[in-house]
Amino acid sequence: MSQSKTLFDKLWDAHIVKKIDATRDVIYIDKHFIHEVTSPQAFDGLRERNLPIFRLDRIVATADHNVPTINQHLPIADPLGRTQVETLTKNCIEFGVELYGLVDPKYYKETKYLDPVEIATDMTKKLKEVEKCDLVICLSHLGFEYKNEPDRISDLKLAQKTKNIDLIIGGHTHTFLDKPVIEKNLDGQDVIVNQVGAYGVNLGRIDFVFDSKEKVATTGKKIV
Repeated sequence: MSQSKTLFDKLWDAHIVKKIDATRDVIYIDKHFIHEVTSPQAFDGLRERNLPIFRLDRIVATADHNVPTINQHLPIADPLGRTQVETLTKNCIEFGVELYGLVDPKYYKETKYLDPVEIATDMTKKLKEVEKCDLVICLSHLGFEYKNEPDRISDLKLAQKTKNIDLIIGGHTHTFLDKPVIEKNLDGQDVIVNQVGAYGVNLGRIDFVFDSKEKVATTGKKIV
């Protein structure tokens, strides 16, 4: 008489794809939950073999190992943990995996993260060419610069990759600048990039001077 199976045994047997030996099976997973710690290796493996994700609709991702329980509005303090969480987000965007972030969907509803360069290009073109604005100021929360991630979009990258922005005032990285940084945009024009830390610790002033033709005079910009 065969021994009766437990519920676990029945579920396991129902998902066996191939039996390797008496102790090892290849099983099919109906719903796959992934996180930030071990998923990078899997994504790298897919890239190396140029493979798409099988049954993309059955995979859900969330960061649940390196997420702080307080001060979630601040960058994650631990460098490794921060990198793992950011990498999970990038991989999910690249491969189209559904990602549940730190904020409940009911709070952001239809809000989506769009390409900053693409959106800034479209918006500033409209402001300068259609609305005929003489000065365009971008209030950014991209972060000033990411030296260890050269491809990540930051305030400096945004200035370099767009046109029509005159001034970028940034946040997120809480960078304390002694004076603004001047970057060249795609047209070779100056873009002022400034960030004064956080919490109102520093307070600055930038003056723009317009000539009689309503053009911004490049010599009329200063920080006090």
